Amino acid sequence: MNIVLVAKSSSGKDLAYSHIKENYNVNPLCSLTTRPMRESETNGKEYYFVAKEYFLDEIKYNNLLEHRTYNVDFDGKKETWYYGTSKKFISDEDNILILDFDGLKSITDIYGKENVYSIYIDVDDDIRELRAKTRGSFCKAEWDRRLIDDNIKFTKERINDCDIIIRNNTDKEDFIKNIDVVIKNIVSEKDI
Repeated sequence: MNIVLVAKSSSGKDLAYSHIKENYNVNPLCSLTTRPMRESETNGKEYYFVAKEYFLDEIKYNNLLEHRTYNVDFDGKKETWYYGTSKKFISDEDNILILDFDGLKSITDIYGKENVYSIYIDVDDDIRELRAKTRGSFCKAEWDRRLIDDNIKFTKERINDCDIIIRNNTDKEDFIKNIDVVIKNIVSEKDI
């Protein structure tokens, strides 16, 4: 089973991902990215931070399950950031990964809907912005661009296609309890 977390920026994907990989028998699939590492991040934990040339070679040699690009305005500079999931990290066991809807579609096309469980994490925009400001490297122009982009990409139809929607507007402990309920249900359904 591939468990895929999908959410807008600053919704709690990394928190859910870390909790699941630390508390359940799953293979964490850490994505590659060319974006700059934030102050609070560690290479190999949230992402593998790689050079653009390396990433483009991974695409060229068909080493990625899926990949996507984002055109950003970061600190007043226009940049293209690449994200992708390496084939070499996938296992036959349960995998956990963070993707956007295009990545979710790619994984579902490869493994089939019956082998992918998607969890959408829903958070109000004002709460997301407050959380983004506390995680370091906040850029207002980039945040405003993300809000517009999120409203285009995260349509109700796409959100409703996910297997479950979890709200994360409350405190961290309630969110983790909700994640635990969902993951335990996935595990019990698989074992039947």
